[in-house]
Amino acid sequence: MTGLAVTDADLAAVIRRTHLRGWRMERRQGFGADDYAMPADVHLPRPEVQLPHFNTAEFFAALRERVMARFDEMARDELRADA
Repeated sequence: MTGLAVTDADLAAVIRRTHLRGWRMERRQGFGADDYAMPADVHLPRPEVQLPHFNTAEFFAALRERVMARFDEMARDELRADA
């Protein structure tokens, strides 16, 4: 379409680097767990959903901690790769 040879892997790598650079900038600005919060009502059970309720505030807090740690690790690795 553009005349550029871009593979799926190239595009995925650009998206990953862009996301991690944005993440790194947010963290440098002092963003923390409170900045990645969900409104309280998203953790309430929904009777119309036919799946077991698991998205409690405690579940989300634990998941957020793990995801943030992994993103921090990935951003450090990306920074080393850019050097």
